[in-house]
Amino acid sequence: MANAAVGQNENVTEQRTASVHKTEFFTLEKPVGLQPDIDNEETPISTIMGGNIIIAQTLPDAHYYDRIKREEEVRKEKRKVAEMAAKRATEAREAADSSRTAVSTSRAVNTTNSINSFARGHCTWHTQNIVGWVSWRGDAKEWPAAARAQGYRVDKVPVSGSIYVEPWLSKWGHVAAIIDVYADGSFLISEMNYEGLYVRSTRVVSQVEGEVIHAIK
Repeated sequence: MANAAVGQNENVTEQRTASVHKTEFFTLEKPVGLQPDIDNEETPISTIMGGNIIIAQTLPDAHYYDRIKREEEVRKEKRKVAEMAAKRATEAREAADSSRTAVSTSRAVNTTNSINSFARGHCTWHTQNIVGWVSWRGDAKEWPAAARAQGYRVDKVPVSGSIYVEPWLSKWGHVAAIIDVYADGSFLISEMNYEGLYVRSTRVVSQVEGEVIHAIK
């Protein structure tokens, strides 16, 4: 019996010893995605009480979360502005590429499908290469009268694919092909011999001061 009592006492002692050395951890998690400021966060405090380790953590106050929210809203707004700017830039590039492709295609077709007997390197020769439907002869300043005689419409309304005549630029006059017309009434022309013989260039004309020969009768 004495030995049994001793054995029981030893078991109780072992259980108490195990209880004393049992370690439990208590942790306080922070909200996901938020990194607290050093100024708003105290150093974690660790204490040992009765063999148990207790970890205490001080969370940031409400002002900290308000500031984080405001910063996130600012970042979202900046991203939105950047995306809009990138979209507009892409649309502008695509529009410019489309316009250049249309002009190049029109120029290639008209150059290969038309007979051009005008003097090479001059404005009349270049304009015929662009439009391809001129069926008369003569200097540039004579083109409006020649076009009217053949039934073509001549007025002061710029239209893409038409011919713009400036009879005052030289003693022979000057002609160019209208490539594009803008919303404000100005228009883009393609020309040659404006800057020199065989020199091809483009120019934006603010308004019609000469005459426009249309491809229709």
